[in-house]
Amino acid sequence: MPSFGLAFGVMLLIFSSLIYPVVRMLRSDPSFLKKALSEVLDCREGEPVLVPSSSRLIALAGLIVILAVDGGIATVILRRLAEGTPLPELDKVNYFLICQAGLFAPYAVAKLAEVIRLPFLKKASAGDPPPAQKNQ
Repeated sequence: MPSFGLAFGVMLLIFSSLIYPVVRMLRSDPSFLKKALSEVLDCREGEPVLVPSSSRLIALAGLIVILAVDGGIATVILRRLAEGTPLPELDKVNYFLICQAGLFAPYAVAKLAEVIRLPFLKKASAGDPPPAQKNQ
């Protein structure tokens, strides 16, 4: 089946173009993955103290599984498009993909809150005394 080969080739090209920057990053900084899978416990002498994070490891494993499932769905869709056969109803697939995205919502909200909170923390920790309170 030439359509399967075409769909597989396209998906392999997409996967290769996405994985190449990650491989380059890992080669340039071998401790990148260790840092990514660790959380900062505290800072000592200006250096962060990193501890392994099981939740980040589980999230990485889940991300790999989700990407594999999504790649399989995309391969089937590309194959059907290449064959010219009609696609099945995709409303259930859309629901499935939205549910997958919902798994990462807590991480996204936590990071967004961290980004919003950081400028305020930097201002407060700049060494300025707190504003004087009015006597009532």
